[in-house]
Amino acid sequence: MKAHLLEYLLGEIKFVILKGKSFTCLTTAKLIFLDVKNYIAPGFDYVKFIRAYEVEQQRFYWGYEWFQNFQQLDEPTLPPHEVFYSSLKKENISQEAYALCQTVWKEKNWTSMRDHLEYYINLDLEPFLQAVEKLFNANKELGLDSFKSSLTPPGLTLQLMFSDLPPGVYFTLINQSNSDLHHQLIKKNVCGGLSVVFHREHQADVMYIRHREFGENAKLCKKIPGYDANSLYLGALKRAMPTGYFIRYQSEKGFKPSICHRTGLLAMQWLEQVAADKQVQIQHKYIGGEVRIGPRQLPVDGYCAESKTVFQFHDCWYHGHHCAYNTDKKTNQIKKGPGNREAADL
Repeated sequence: MKAHLLEYLLGEIKFVILKGKSFTCLTTAKLIFLDVKNYIAPGFDYVKFIRAYEVEQQRFYWGYEWFQNFQQLDEPTLPPHEVFYSSLKKENISQEAYALCQTVWKEKNWTSMRDHLEYYINLDLEPFLQAVEKLFNANKELGLDSFKSSLTPPGLTLQLMFSDLPPGVYFTLINQSNSDLHHQLIKKNVCGGLSVVFHREHQADVMYIRHREFGENAKLCKKIPGYDANSLYLGALKRAMPTGYFIRYQSEKGFKPSICHRTGLLAMQWLEQVAADKQVQIQHKYIGGEVRIGPRQLPVDGYCAESKTVFQFHDCWYHGHHCAYNTDKKTNQIKKGPGNREAADL
């Protein structure tokens, strides 16, 4: 129903992201709606969100259960105190709060409950906008656009981490040809601990490792060591993050090393070599991300912002260039593929 109402008011809905039964993102022809709950930690509510950004919250009061139809907005006087009772909270607003409503009504020269509602909504919205602005500016200082870069804090954190990597350090994701690592192998190797553990009674210098019926071979328990497996997480956090290309060793392939993204590895190595030879910084897929140029926003393999130069890697198989196999040649001399066909001219 909400989606149909928005479509009626703002035009055709172009894009929707649902999380359970809640809208995470909803895009129409005119606006983009985002749920701010996705940008704050779990368990935070509106009040905590406002306080986290040190915004003073000014609360006002409204009779939610009293309001049943739009005609009530035309009532010229403030309704009695009892209509502000909340069956959800099982309490009414205080006499002081009701007196504040009466005072503001007189000071603002309100003529109907419509004025009261507008004031209530503005007081609820203004602190929220101030907090959102502080959230946006905090991420802007880090070079992130909160509402374009990601929909969640982990996504923003990931982008921040990638933007501050030392030169030559990069991450590679699992590609399609190695998708079984994601969906099968890693899942099979995740082992959960026992929820209930049954064991014999342990007492040092009282219980026996071997029962006393063994006579001289009976062994008295002297120590009971205990190990907390949670400490392994701290040990893992101390280690350096795995970076670069991963290599697989599979039994069905005789444990020969298999490099993921082989073409990407070759391109990256070539771009890094060019950058070292020319003493320039080249941005590419694994360092800073691919740059898109031109009106069609086409991605390029490498880009030097200082000289505004584009670098494209085509590999020996497809183009002739000055390498050991194609010295002074304009076409590739190495044959590959069905029918030993040669690559086209440059």
